[in-house]
Amino acid sequence: MLSHRSLATILVLAALFSLLAAFSPASAAGPVFIDFEQYAPGTSLAQINEPGVTFQTGSGMLATGVGAGGPSGNFLMLVGLPPSFSLTVASNPSASFFSFDYLAMPWQTTTATLYLHGSVVHTAVLSSPIVLTAASATGFESFAYEGFFDTLVINFELLRNRRDGPQAVEAPVGILLDNLALTLSGTSSPAPDDRLNWGYCDLKAAIYRRTGPDGGPALHVYGIDGESNGHFLLDVTGPDLAPYIASPPQGQNVLIEEAGHVQLYALISGEFSLHIHMDDQGNVCAWVFDGLPPASTHVVNYNMYQ
Repeated sequence: MLSHRSLATILVLAALFSLLAAFSPASAAGPVFIDFEQYAPGTSLAQINEPGVTFQTGSGMLATGVGAGGPSGNFLMLVGLPPSFSLTVASNPSASFFSFDYLAMPWQTTTATLYLHGSVVHTAVLSSPIVLTAASATGFESFAYEGFFDTLVINFELLRNRRDGPQAVEAPVGILLDNLALTLSGTSSPAPDDRLNWGYCDLKAAIYRRTGPDGGPALHVYGIDGESNGHFLLDVTGPDLAPYIASPPQGQNVLIEEAGHVQLYALISGEFSLHIHMDDQGNVCAWVFDGLPPASTHVVNYNMYQ
C-alpha cells in the first residue's frame, strides 16, 4: 500500500500536471486536451482559443456555446438548422491522434470525416442514443482515431421529421462535445500555396503577397467558396495605406475598402486588419498586420453581435 507521504506526493504532482496542461501553451509536438472547463458557460465558439486548433461552422448555425453538465463539467454545444450543417476542426501542425466525447441528437445522421492535405483518410458514422436525456456522463459516447490528419469535418444531417403528418416539425440538428484530445505531430501541414494566412481564416479567404501597380509590395485577397474555389476580391497597396500611416485613426477604426465578405480597416493601434466574415452568424476572423510588406501579423477572432 502507498504511504501517506507517497500518496501526498502523487496528488501534488497530479495537481501540478493539471495546472500545466490547463495554462501552458501547446508545443509544436505533443498532447492538446480541451475539456472546456476554462471557459465560462455561455462562451461562444468564436471566443474559444486553443493553440494549434481552430473551429469553424458551416452555414445554418443556430447557436453555439459552452454549457454545464458534460462528463467532466462543461461541454461545447452546437445547434444548427435542418436539413444540415457542419463543424470543421483544423489542426496545424497535423495530428496523429484525436478523440472526443459526444452526445448526438437521435433524429440526425452524424458523420465524422478526417482529411490530410485535402484527401479523406477516415470516415465514421457517430452513433446516436435512442432516447435523448439530460447531458450527463452516462449519455455521452466516445470517438477515437489514430493516424495522421489535419482536418476533421463533422456533418449533421436531419434523419426524419420528429412528427408525421401535415404539422410535421423539423427539429434542429447538433451535438455536444467534450474532452477533445489531440496529439500534434510536430510538423506543420504544408500550405497548398504561398498564402500568408495558412491555417488562419483561410477557410473563407486567402491572403497573398504580391506586387502593386506602383511596383511596391501589395496584398491580394481571394475569397474561397464551399468547393475550395478561389475568386479575387480586393488588393491592398501602399497608396491605400499611406494616409493612415501618416495619420492613424483616432477614436474608432476606419473602413478603407471592402469586397464580398472581406473588409480592410485602419486601426487606432496604427495597424491594419483584413476582417474576414466567416459565416452569417457574426463570426469574424481579423488578420491584423503592421504594413507592407507585413513584418508582424496576428489573428483576432470575435463575434460582431457580442
